[in-house]
Amino acid sequence: MLDRIFQDYKNDLQRFAQSLTQETIKSQDLVGETFARATENIAILENLSEAQRKSWLFRVLKNIYIDSYRKNRNEAPLPSWQEEIPGPEDDLLENLAVQELMEKLPPDLKKIVFYRYWSGMNSSEIGNLLGIPPSTVRYHLQVAMQTLRNLAQ
Repeated sequence: MLDRIFQDYKNDLQRFAQSLTQETIKSQDLVGETFARATENIAILENLSEAQRKSWLFRVLKNIYIDSYRKNRNEAPLPSWQEEIPGPEDDLLENLAVQELMEKLPPDLKKIVFYRYWSGMNSSEIGNLLGIPPSTVRYHLQVAMQTLRNLAQ
């Protein structure tokens, strides 16, 4: 079971981790830790549908990433000459800002945005998972995106 899960999701998880960290080694560490946790929770994963399993893996990876960021943000500040050099941490802060905005969405909208943009599901797949028509999914997605834009301003 775990081998199949690894084969089915390793590439998607790697791309997601890479988008978060912007560093190959750190993203590989995130994926490895995600599968380590999947091994610990294989009984849970066996009872989930494919979509739920995928969402579980992406959520675990995201939580590991957030925990890692929180743990490392208290490190010593950079010398002033390094503060001016843009780098991957700028993307990291942007990703964290988006995640903070996502937490302000109502749970039903947050779920739809997560499935669409983090899990890569289309409106038909999301509709099937949630038991609502695809047009309703698209409407909720539009409302969620407008809400995120308003919160960002």
